Amino acid sequence: MLKLDQEVVGLDNFATGHRRSRDAVSSCVTPAQWARFSLIEGDIRHAADCQNAVKGVTHVLHQAALGSVPRSLHDPITTDAVNIGGFLNMLVASRDEKVSSFTYAASSST
Repeated sequence: MLKLDQEVVGLDNFATGHRRSRDAVSSCVTPAQWARFSLIEGDIRHAADCQNAVKGVTHVLHQAALGSVPRSLHDPITTDAVNIGGFLNMLVASRDEKVSSFTYAASSST
């Protein structure tokens, strides 16, 4: 998306991701393209973080989830809060912001 000169907002709590991934992305785009990226360190379990992430956004690509069946068996409360409650928070924030499209990506492990 950055290579297409799109404005990109990321929302991540880094529970399963890595901050070093930003460096990998920034090395693949121009400085001007990288300047179009902003990151909110937050959590989809918090409605206010979701609202901040979609403010002024037209398209949402929701890919946040806690995968892993073993993890869900070990900690079903957190898995539910992220995968269901967080998903709902993103849907509501997107609805309230009147985004044009909402795309959800998940794997069978979520």
